[in-house]
Amino acid sequence: MQRGFPGTQAQGRRGLDRPRNQAPAAVRRLVIKPTRCGGLLPAFLLAQRALAAGLDCVVTSSVESACGVTAAAHLAAAIGNQLAHGLATSQWLAADTGAPPLIVDGRLLLPLATGLGFKPGKASPSRRSRAGRPLAE
Repeated sequence: MQRGFPGTQAQGRRGLDRPRNQAPAAVRRLVIKPTRCGGLLPAFLLAQRALAAGLDCVVTSSVESACGVTAAAHLAAAIGNQLAHGLATSQWLAADTGAPPLIVDGRLLLPLATGLGFKPGKASPSRRSRAGRPLAE
């Protein structure tokens, strides 16, 4: 049984500590978890290095709250590729810090509000009714 994606390496701060633009030959895609990288900026810089080295990048969550998933979605949008990112994890939580981003037809929609667009509060069962814009088109 195959697990994961072929040619994929989960990131870590040590994962790309090679000279710039030199990635391991067998790795084609880097899986970036912003909370494991120290936040959005370090994760974005890691993605930029990986892209410069010719790697694809996908952003996934580490079972974050709705706020963390929203932040990771913004990172995925900033990377700007058309790959499927792993951010549809909010339903795994019994309770959350607010409403997660809306997912329509398998596409995550970024909130229209300024900043992250996340509003803390109790997430209701109708939390998937918020409007937004597609993560990628």
